Amino acid sequence: MSLPSRARWLPTLDAATLVGVTLVVMAVVPARAVVPPLGAAGIPALLLGLGMLLLCVLARLSTGLFVPGPNALRWALIGFIAAYALGYVIGYHRALSEAGQSEADRTLLRMLGLAGISLFIIDGIRDRARLVAALRWLLGGGAAMAVVGLLQFVAQIDLVPMLVPPGLVLNHELIGADTERSAMFARVASTANHYIEFGVVMAMLVPLGLHFILHGSTRLRRQLAVVATGVIAFASLASLSRSAMLALIVVGLVMVPAWTGRARFNLLCVGGVFVVGVAAVSPGLLGTYRSLFIRVDSDPSITGRTMDYALVWPMVNEHPWLGHGLAQVTIEDIILDNQYLLSLLLVGITGTVALLAVLLIAAFMAKWVARTAVDAEARHLGHVLAAPIVAAFVVFGTFDALAFSSYAVLLFAFVGFAGALWRIDRGVYRRRSRRDPAAVVAAPVAE
Repeated sequence: MSLPSRARWLPTLDAATLVGVTLVVMAVVPARAVVPPLGAAGIPALLLGLGMLLLCVLARLSTGLFVPGPNALRWALIGFIAAYALGYVIGYHRALSEAGQSEADRTLLRMLGLAGISLFIIDGIRDRARLVAALRWLLGGGAAMAVVGLLQFVAQIDLVPMLVPPGLVLNHELIGADTERSAMFARVASTANHYIEFGVVMAMLVPLGLHFILHGSTRLRRQLAVVATGVIAFASLASLSRSAMLALIVVGLVMVPAWTGRARFNLLCVGGVFVVGVAAVSPGLLGTYRSLFIRVDSDPSITGRTMDYALVWPMVNEHPWLGHGLAQVTIEDIILDNQYLLSLLLVGITGTVALLAVLLIAAFMAKWVARTAVDAEARHLGHVLAAPIVAAFVVFGTFDALAFSSYAVLLFAFVGFAGALWRIDRGVYRRRSRRDPAAVVAAPVAE
């Protein structure tokens, strides 16, 4: 008797499913919920990333588990790991305090987990269908995160305490709906560590939602993508964050070449309807954003940070190439909301260049697919994956991005997706070139 076939609604158990589950955990489980014995190092999504890194190492000892072949992004990530490992050694060499040692341990584990997520996606997802499946998981998790934030914003209903799984504890007090306020509205963080992080994460997911609206495999999936993208876009505004608005602008600019003139007009109309809807649901929200940018010169949260930069540069100059080491730097009463400066302090020019190299190579790979892919869906997906990575170069200057687990996990997931898409589409490109060498020209950006 033959065994019954697998039910169609059951997920395929492979690398893409593990990645998708990890990203849902990142979005739905509060970022401040940790495994008790590990403290801040016990964030579930990062622990899964460490497991992925271990699987990547074990896969190199065998054959057939992961897709073989060269990949420049893989080497860039290895360089990133090496830079932070060197920073870890330097920190211990310069006699860290006990508290500093714990912070160094946590920082290194965080970076290993982030790199593990990227490497696992690059080498583990075998084809574009499974890559798209993982991205559907991500969009669903992002929509759930957005709904939690919008309930906080619109109705002051906070579901976050109910989302802490059994066995996990909170390592910091949750940011409630009334913890942070800006003039007329409460700033909400949903399951993220901070409202800035929440807003930027939502902004990064908007292009993904647009992709599934345009290229969903069924009508139902396209309709669900419309709903998910709407709540995600609204949630990005509910954070009342300049960083989120900057990220939205950057991802929009990156996505413009992906669309035809007709598509741009349609999206402009939809955007106009969305703005009117936001104004109707939350009167004064758009005006609040206007005041946030108009008063930027007099905002104490901005001027206080920029004044602190003058105190940081002399410390950077003490050890410019290798930095002070992980957690070696202690500056009293300074809020260093700048990932560039923080990286320069901890791992110096060498480590900062290694980090930026990862982002540059990933963005280049995604854009390469956007130019050369044989079909419109792959070209659009290339732009979608490039957009949040390019936005990182801007938001790195507005907050210490890699200290926030939800944002960091999402960014390195997009890095991995870009590397996987490049590997998958390069195979298609090479097969096409062997069949017809004269046809190897860059495909048009849009049809």
